[in-house]
Amino acid sequence: MMGFAFSLNQLAKTFFSQNMTSYEPEDIRRFQEVVEAAMEMMGKLNIVDMFPVLKPFDPQNVRRRAKEAFVSLEEMVEAPLNERVKHRDSNLPRIDDVLDSMLDYSEENEDEFSLKHIKMLFMVLLTLFVTFLPYLIMLVNI
Repeated sequence: MMGFAFSLNQLAKTFFSQNMTSYEPEDIRRFQEVVEAAMEMMGKLNIVDMFPVLKPFDPQNVRRRAKEAFVSLEEMVEAPLNERVKHRDSNLPRIDDVLDSMLDYSEENEDEFSLKHIKMLFMVLLTLFVTFLPYLIMLVNI
């Protein structure tokens, strides 16, 4: 679990120049659970897809659970993003990381690449990271 937190924080430092999670087991477990729930909901077979008439009833609670997972994941990504926007608005020195580069590009091309795009990109990257980390660890241990 510590390896997961260390790897996640290294990735977060590359993008945000700050840790994504503490090294407390509860925080690490919460982050893993949120991302795993989001991944599970993306891959879950939903009967509503085959029988659209059932959509208002959400018989498997897939829509509700997916919304909960993605809202939690979005909050985890939004926090460092909003913090950086405030940092930049305060005219403090640049941090010059990936996020600063994306924010620069976003300011120049707001119609094509907004904060929403940045947030979604980071959500996808974090989800992919959590998904493939066990395989990467397994390859290193071979």
